[in-house]
Amino acid sequence: MKIKLLISILSLFFLLNLNTFSQNTLKEQDKILKGLIRDLHNTMDENETFKMYYNSYETKYKFRDYDGALSDINKLVAINSKVLILFELRGNIYIKRKLFDAALLDFNKVIDEKPNFVTYYNRGTLKDLLKDHDGAIQDYNKSIALNPKFAACYFNRGNSLLIKKDYDGAISDYQTAIKLKPDYRKAKEQLQKAEKEKSAKAVNSAGFSEEITQDLDKAIELNPDFDEAYLLRAEEKRKLKDFSGAISDFSKAINLNPNNAKAYHERAKIKYYNMQKTEEACADWKKASELGHSAAKLWYNDECK
Repeated sequence: MKIKLLISILSLFFLLNLNTFSQNTLKEQDKILKGLIRDLHNTMDENETFKMYYNSYETKYKFRDYDGALSDINKLVAINSKVLILFELRGNIYIKRKLFDAALLDFNKVIDEKPNFVTYYNRGTLKDLLKDHDGAIQDYNKSIALNPKFAACYFNRGNSLLIKKDYDGAISDYQTAIKLKPDYRKAKEQLQKAEKEKSAKAVNSAGFSEEITQDLDKAIELNPDFDEAYLLRAEEKRKLKDFSGAISDFSKAINLNPNNAKAYHERAKIKYYNMQKTEEACADWKKASELGHSAAKLWYNDECK
C-alpha cells in the first residue's frame, strides 16, 4: 500500500482553502497552519539569503535531488530555527533518504510546539513505514479528532487496520473516506480488497465464530453486567449473519452502558444495510454523534439529513 505524505506548502494552502474543519477545531487549526505558512513567507520577505536557499531547496526537491534539498533545508534551519514548517519539510526529506529516526524527531518537534492534523497524519505515515501500526493508528486518531473530514487520514488508518486484520474497522474507514471524497479510486480499491479478505476469513472461520460465541455466552452467564462481552458477541453474531441476534446484543451493551458510542454506530449500520430500518439507524447515528463518534456524525449527515 502506498503511503502519501502531505508536506508541501501547496498542500497546506489547499487544505486550508477547503471547508473541512469542524466548528470546534476550525479557529485553532486554521490559526496554527496559516501561522506556519506565514512565518515562512515573512522570513523569506525579510531575508534574501533565506529566500535564496528556500528556492534552491524547492528546485532540488522537485528534481529529486534529496541530498541537495536536505543541505539547503539545514542551512535554512541554521538561519532561523523558529520557522517550524522547515522541520516538517525536512522530515519528509529524511523519509525519502530512509532516515526514519531523524524524521520522527522533526515531526515530534512540530507536534510538541504546534500540534496540527497534518503533522499527526505525516507522523502516522512514518510510523506505518516503521511497522508501528498501533502508533500510526493513534496518530491518525488524533488527526481525525482535529479534522473529522480528512479523507486521506481515514484511508491511511484503514490501511493500518487492514494490516492488523481489523476488517470491520478498515471497511468503515474506507467507506467514510469515499463518502468524503466520492471519486477516491484507491479507497474504493482497498474497500473491495478488505471486503474480499473479510469474506474469505468468514468462510474459513465460521465455526470459530460459533466457538467464540459459545465462550462469550459462558462469560455473560457468569457476569451478565459485562457490557463489552455483549459488544464482542454482537460482532461475532454479525459475522455469522445473525443480524437480529447482533442487534439484540448491541442493545444490551447500550442498556448497560448508555454512553457506548460504538455500540450505537455498529447497531445503526446493521439496521441500515441489513434490515432497511433507516429511521432507527438514523436515530442511532444521531446518538452516537452526540457522544462524540466522528464517523457516526458523517453517516448521520450524509444519510439522514
